[in-house]
Amino acid sequence: MYRSIFISLLLLYSLGVFAQQKLSFQGQLSAISSYAPDNEMPVFAGGRYLPQLNYSIALDSHSLLDFELTANLSASAFVNPFDSLAGHSSVDPYRIWVRLSGDQYEVRAGLQKIDFGSATLIRPIQWFNQIDPRDPLQLTNG
Repeated sequence: MYRSIFISLLLLYSLGVFAQQKLSFQGQLSAISSYAPDNEMPVFAGGRYLPQLNYSIALDSHSLLDFELTANLSASAFVNPFDSLAGHSSVDPYRIWVRLSGDQYEVRAGLQKIDFGSATLIRPIQWFNQIDPRDPLQLTNG
């Protein structure tokens, strides 16, 4: 997988050598912890980081080719202080898409968030995504 990501980034760079290009990096970090003295493992700690890489290439004055690559890095641990530790971590793709857009068109393909309407509790495509209305970050897998 890492080889294909490297080849993709190399291809993006080679495509942009002759065009106006823009590279940006940002991310979102969230953390949670809890303490429940009645549990066998009373301390819980977890975190998630979503690093996002965007790359844009202006093909001409009316066309734009852009890419987004976002990973989902998460880790969690249950701890019984001075006794035991149980943890889990994962690295998964979160959003990966490519878009070609112009003045009157846009074509996008990839792993992306599709959301219709402004409803919070009862949404028309509620069975396609798993957005929890109580989640302040509104994170969902594609």
